[in-house]
Amino acid sequence: MNSLNSRQINAFLHSIRSEQIEQLGAQTNAAAQLKQAVDVLLQQQNVDDTPRQRGLLARRLVERAIQGLAADERERDHRAYVLLDAFYLQHKSRAETLALIKLAGGSFDRVNADALEKLTDALSRVCKETFQPSLAVIGSTPALRKGQHLPYRPYRVLWGRQREANDTVTWLTQTDAPSVVCLSGLGGNGKTALARHVAERLCESPAIADVLWISAKREMLVGARIQSARSDRLTFADVVDQLIIQTGLAEVTNRSFSDKCLAVGNLLRAKTFLIVLDNLDECENEIEITQQVLNILGTSRLLITSRHQCVDALPVVRPAHLTGLRQADSIQLLREESGYRGLAEFVQASPDLMREIHEYTGGAPLALHLVIGQAHIWSLPTVLAHLRQAREPDVEFYTFLFKQDWLSLSQAAQRILIYVGRMIRTSVTHAQLRHARIVESGLDDALELLVKLSLVETNASLLEAEKRYSVHPLVRHFVVSELPKLWTAQTI
Repeated sequence: MNSLNSRQINAFLHSIRSEQIEQLGAQTNAAAQLKQAVDVLLQQQNVDDTPRQRGLLARRLVERAIQGLAADERERDHRAYVLLDAFYLQHKSRAETLALIKLAGGSFDRVNADALEKLTDALSRVCKETFQPSLAVIGSTPALRKGQHLPYRPYRVLWGRQREANDTVTWLTQTDAPSVVCLSGLGGNGKTALARHVAERLCESPAIADVLWISAKREMLVGARIQSARSDRLTFADVVDQLIIQTGLAEVTNRSFSDKCLAVGNLLRAKTFLIVLDNLDECENEIEITQQVLNILGTSRLLITSRHQCVDALPVVRPAHLTGLRQADSIQLLREESGYRGLAEFVQASPDLMREIHEYTGGAPLALHLVIGQAHIWSLPTVLAHLRQAREPDVEFYTFLFKQDWLSLSQAAQRILIYVGRMIRTSVTHAQLRHARIVESGLDDALELLVKLSLVETNASLLEAEKRYSVHPLVRHFVVSELPKLWTAQTI
């Protein structure tokens, strides 16, 4: 039986790191040995043959293979174990992993390649072990770093939300307060950013065991060309599976759904976690899924973000409706972020002009950042003209602004925006974009332009290797719903 090759291992590890369990399950069919091992486990544990179940089993096999490297005392194998455990299982950043294996930055790729080679052999051995009747129970996931499930922070400063952040932290930490807080509001008002900020602060509290983050954003599944996308909505079963993965309850992965709920509920009663359900409006029934989570919540806390306020009707929910920023905060954001980006004309703009921008945007942080982005290309009078047109009757505000930005992009930048908006579920690294070969040249220039225009969000890291890129849900909606006809018109 042939061993797994490095290319297949890389595909598996990419799925593990981004927690795309269904994708990992689908990839088991590409490697005969891993497919056979998963088939045996499915039969032995009497569970349904679904992409999610296959993915969970494949993930456990890879984890077990990585843990097997820890027993080897040779320095190279120990480094391989530390790198794989930290970078792929614990989701530590590249810088943190380098520090753990005590290497200079330039050595990461070499050691990573060596680690993948070690994992190929270890996974091959683990797969063969599954064909024996006396299969040992796959071990639990190692202890994880607190807060490691938080999405990366795409914003530089969370402007104008200190009061809301303090209130939310207080509500979630008071024992006599409602156990659920719902941050509602229109798209672009910064609900996810505020939730992440609150979660990061609560990670520092010894009273919170950890923060578990579950996003209901729908994953777009498309081919190389733009076409109709298929999407699956988050279910309560998905929530339970994600809680099992993030808390390391590997021993219940393949048990019945009721057993899973019981195990998760026991853990949430024994320890106080903060669970974040982001973009809950993407679910079929927000109230139903909230009530189901409440049934297993125990002493833990729940933070919800949604465009809707329907969950507010539940008696245990503390509602917090986000509107746009206050005028003074909008102006501070405009001046500070413009100064940071070197836009002198914007920094020196009159108070009247700043107030006009606040009025047109409604103080929505996303809209304010889009305005700053447009100032990289157009003069302030032109930017204001775009805002006035966007506010005309029968004009969709964000769609109009996005179209102006789209028409100013190079073809390379357009291709990257389409790829990130339609193919990436959460975020993507610079290396992954480079290896995807979306464009033949000009990747860095295109990314720089997209970030300047605030069409693509990135973290604040100065190191290329640590940068991650994603898009705001409203930008993703534009890419999915509006761009097909624009792109088709350009390429005919």
